[in-house]
Amino acid sequence: LILVLNMNRLAGMLESQVQISVYLEDHLTDREKRQIGYDIESLQGIDTVTYVDREEAKARLAERLGDQKYLLDALSEDNPLPDAFEVTVTTPSVIESAAEAIDSLQGVEEAKYGQDVVEHLFDITRLMRIFGFVLMGLLGGATLFIISNTIRRSSWRASFSAASAAVSRPSPCAASTRRWRPRFTAHWPSSR
Repeated sequence: LILVLNMNRLAGMLESQVQISVYLEDHLTDREKRQIGYDIESLQGIDTVTYVDREEAKARLAERLGDQKYLLDALSEDNPLPDAFEVTVTTPSVIESAAEAIDSLQGVEEAKYGQDVVEHLFDITRLMRIFGFVLMGLLGGATLFIISNTIRRSSWRASFSAASAAVSRPSPCAASTRRWRPRFTAHWPSSR
């Protein structure tokens, strides 16, 4: 049961980490970027919207590159990364429709959520949940089987011991003859 619960928790955690990256066109003003953010927030199924400017995106990329961040220095002084929004959804099932709606907004260059990876991730989490339910069913069936066999064996033992006690009990006649025998012999004084 704990294994199944942990598998469901892991599947839910993986699904909740899926996010949409919304890349904006370069020529937008700050006011237009804020309006796009409000438009995204107003869509159904959207949980959070976080603005990431190009400088922050460059710093994140440098952090991901680790020892190879010198590759960013080879680029010109112009930052090639676009301004973006990171969008999370309330339920993973609405991510595709949310990405399509966001992609159709004016000023959005592209909305990506790693379609192939996300679909494989959802397939894996679905299989994990199915496996968990099957495992719970098998464990429940095994538990019922063990309990029913235990009850059956205990009732069989009780009936067997009652039957063997009836067979080994002496008949009333034999019991009366046994009782007649004295348990001790009395010594009477002799008549000498």
